[in-house]
Amino acid sequence: MARLVGIDPGLTGGIVCLDTVAATMAVAALPVRTEKRSKGKTKSFIDEDALTDIVEAWAPDEAWVEDVFAIGKKGPRDAPGGRSDGVVGAFTFGEGKGVLKGVLGALRVPRRYVSPQKWKGLLRAPSGPGKASGVKTLAHRYFPQMAAQLKSSGKAEAALICLYGL
Repeated sequence: MARLVGIDPGLTGGIVCLDTVAATMAVAALPVRTEKRSKGKTKSFIDEDALTDIVEAWAPDEAWVEDVFAIGKKGPRDAPGGRSDGVVGAFTFGEGKGVLKGVLGALRVPRRYVSPQKWKGLLRAPSGPGKASGVKTLAHRYFPQMAAQLKSSGKAEAALICLYGL
């Protein structure tokens, strides 16, 4: 497999293309667009057109996407870390995952999904609250020449998902 894409979903997520033949890596934040709503409010979405342009340009042989899900609005003991996404956040998160599936499907990129627990467990990546710096440190250890590009946790996670896919 020559080109493998890893994607960390979400509005602060990242997308990475690892070319194993050319020994190169391309890194990008997931493109986001913001729209004005009623009463002066704004809403952010994954920009499907910009995402399509990125994936088409990279022409991956396969994509690995973190298989994420919303955490329902339950009591603090029911959600990991006492976290709940809320109705609006859960809908936006699910919509973003749908955009990723739609873009990859329309471009006929073979795709695989992996749970955060599975890839993080295999790579011994930190999880839970305060994990961002640990994930970045791990990505910098695996890809030291790309440390400047893997500064956000979304991009670092996308790189590690790529590595898992290999």
